Formats: sequence, C-alpha cells, structure tokens
Amino acid sequence: SFPTRRSSDLFANTTPGRLLSDPQVRQAIYQATDLQAIAATTYGSAYPVPQSVFDSTTPYFKSESSKLGFNLAGAEKILQADGWTVGAGGIRVKNGQKLVLLAPQENFVAPGVELWQSELLAAGIELQTPIIQASELFGILDNPTKWDLFGSYLTRADPGALRSIILPGYATLPGLAKAVTAGDRSAATQIQALFTEATNTTDTSVTASAYGQLQDELIDQGLAFPLLERVQYAGVSPKVHGFQFTEESFLDAHSIWISS
Repeated sequence: SFPTRRSSDLFANTTPGRLLSDPQVRQAIYQATDLQAIAATTYGSAYPVPQSVFDSTTPYFKSESSKLGFNLAGAEKILQADGWTVGAGGIRVKNGQKLVLLAPQENFVAPGVELWQSELLAAGIELQTPIIQASELFGILDNPTKWDLFGSYLTRADPGALRSIILPGYATLPGLAKAVTAGDRSAATQIQALFTEATNTTDTSVTASAYGQLQDELIDQGLAFPLLERVQYAGVSPKVHGFQFTEESFLDAHSIWISS
C-alpha cells in the first residue's frame, strides 16, 4: 500500500461575544481532547496522531504535540477557574450561559467528530454538529453568530497554502478567515507577517523558522484544533509498477505500467 497524508483542522471563531473569544475556553478544549483515542478509535491503533496544524509529511512541519496532550483534570481546572461551573446535564454554565459550541458539518458529520463530542462533554462542553448543505456554507460562515468551530483543509505540497484558509484577502472562505483572528487583531498581523517572512526569501532556514513560529502561534493562541491526520491509501497489485502520489496527494498515473 502507498499512503499519503493531509491535515484536517477545525478553526475557532474568536469574534467578541462568542464563547471562543475566551482564550481559556480554547485552551481547555486542547486539554479535553484525546487525539490518540480519536485516531485509534476512528481508524485503528496504527493510525497517526496529529501533532500540528500541518501533518507530519508537510514541508516545514513542526511538532506541537507537547501542547496537545490529553489532560481532562487540567481542562476542568481551567474552566472552573474561568467561572464555568457544572450545571444541568453536566454542561458548564457561566453568567447564565451554557458552554455550548456550534460546529456545523457540511453534508455529514466528519469522522472523529462524534468521539470528540463525548470527550468535550466529559469536561462540561457541549459540541453541537448541525448538518448544513453546501449552498448554506458561505451564508453561515459570513455570520459569526451562527458558528464557533468549522473544519477545513487544503491539500498542497507547500504550507503556504494555509493562507487560503486563514488569511482574509487570500481565503476561499472569507467569513472563516475573518473570524479566526477577530478577537485579536494583533494575531492577524503576526500571522500575516510570518507568511510574508516565509515566502519572501530563498533562505530555507528563514522559511523553516517562520513556518515553525506560525504553527506555534496557531496552537499557542488556540486558533486551530488538529483532529485527524488525513491518510490516503491505495491497494496495488504486485504486477503494478510506477504507482505514486503527487506531492499534493493526487494520483500520478503517468509512469504506471503492468508486468505480465
């Protein structure tokens, strides 16, 4: 078999007034999330556990695994100190508001999300996953009162492709990009500067440093939540030769041949 990988993340809506504008809630989500259990339960014990907003085969990948460890007691402590107390049904409440997050799912619930729901619920966070149609997507993401988390990915051989998700002006989903840093405009400035630094040089050490800082920024600020590495497999007969994926994980059939 020939595997290739892509990253799959959920991005936070930090618009003031939304629950994820609170950085303590975002950090609690990391600690309440058991990524190893999600990977193993969803796809099997040998499935890779995500370590960053990029998957481990992406150029300039940097592991953030030390910041993504499961610690349910730690998550509960963060939320309790932040004023979120356990209420009816185990859902935490603060100032009369329940800790209920909306994570719309396009057409169907993505793999791993239902287990993530149960993990977050153990910490007192309710994650709702309404199904939306493609025709509704732009309208919902353009209205920051309609969602808190949304999953997106892009398959490319260059980490700069992340600009198409999180940078307004580049983004294919502008509502998503604007909401990710709406709660902290300095984060938007820093992310833009790191992309510029990474791409406006021929010095690979500078590029590596900038993309490393970018991955730090997205996790340290709680703006992106890796959920699964996207692994693509192909079963190939021993008679098939020259089979390969492109760097963007698409099938490259130009050199395939079959022996007799």
